[in-house]
Amino acid sequence: MPRLPDVLTTADLPLAELCAARIDGDLVRLAAGWTAVDEPDLRETRAAAIAVDVPGGLIAVRFTAAWVHGAVDAPPVVGQFASDIAKRRSSILAPTIEHSELVLASGDLARYAGVPCTTPERTAYDLARDRQADDERVVPALTRLLAGRTDVAARVAERLDVPHLPHAALARGRLAAALRHLAAGRA
Repeated sequence: MPRLPDVLTTADLPLAELCAARIDGDLVRLAAGWTAVDEPDLRETRAAAIAVDVPGGLIAVRFTAAWVHGAVDAPPVVGQFASDIAKRRSSILAPTIEHSELVLASGDLARYAGVPCTTPERTAYDLARDRQADDERVVPALTRLLAGRTDVAARVAERLDVPHLPHAALARGRLAAALRHLAAGRA
C-alpha cells in the first residue's frame, strides 16, 4: 500500500477528510498543510509544509527560514520568500507571500524535502540586517539559530564586517545581544 506524504494537502485527501481527521486528533495543521500528530518535528516536514501554496523555485528566507530551522515557534502569517537575483523571475502577487530578490553566495542555500531555504548562517545574517523586524522578534530567533553553532556566529560577524554594508550596525547590535543571551543560557 502506498504511503501518504508527511504533509497532507487537499491534493492528497478531500478537505472534509482532513478536517475530520484533525477533529479526531489524528492530524494537526502545519503551515498550509496537515501532518500526523506523531510525525517528528523535523526541518524537512516544516519545509514541505511551507511549500504547499508557494510557486516552485522560491527560497524560504528570514522568519520563514527561521521557522524551518526551528528558531521560531510558528511560521509568519505572510510567508517570506525570495528569488536569486541571478535567476530573475516575474513578481509574485499573492496575499500570503512576501517576495524579494537576493544576491546569494555559494553555500547560502540548503534543500529540505526539496524546498530551497537559506542556511542557518544566511538566515541569521538576513534577520540581523532586517530593519523592518523589531528586536523583540529578531534577537530570540538569532539566539536559537546560533545555539550550538559558534562557528555560524563567527561567520555572520565576518560577513557584517564589510565597508558600507546597509544596516550593519543594527545587525552587529542584534548579533551581540543574541550572543549575550547564549552566554546567559537563554537559548
